[in-house]
Parts: sequence; structure tokens; C-alpha cells
Amino acid sequence: MSIGGCFLDMLNPSPKGTQIRVKISHAGATFHAIGRVAFVIPNMGMGVAFTNVEGNQVATLQKWLLGLSVPDKGTLAI
Repeated sequence: MSIGGCFLDMLNPSPKGTQIRVKISHAGATFHAIGRVAFVIPNMGMGVAFTNVEGNQVATLQKWLLGLSVPDKGTLAI
């Protein structure tokens, strides 16, 4: 997980270049974005680059990422 994208763990990833909608929930908040599959690892998952993130969604993601760098703030589950 980063400000620019994420890795989605799945057995049947979408083909490289596919546009997808991303929805991630954590700690009572939900992040929504449009992304594009940047790379695929067969039977493991896919890397997704966020291509369209609304302004208020960026703040949610930044808050989560900051929490990852501070001990005892919980685990981010995707």
C-alpha cells in the first residue's frame, strides 16, 4: 500500500492494463479509487496504480499510511 497504488493478493488477477475500481475499508473508513493493473504475478496477485483518487480520499489514505509508521495503531487489512 502506498499513496500511488497497492498490491492485491488474489489467485486470478485481472490482465495488465485493466481499469478497476478499488475499495478498501479500515478503522471505520473506506477508501475509493479508480486504478489500472500495472503488473501481474500469476496465481499471486496484481499491482494496481491509482489513476483517479478524489481529494477527500487522498486524506483518508494519508492518515492510514501515517498510522502504519506509528507502533500500536492497528493492522491495515485489504
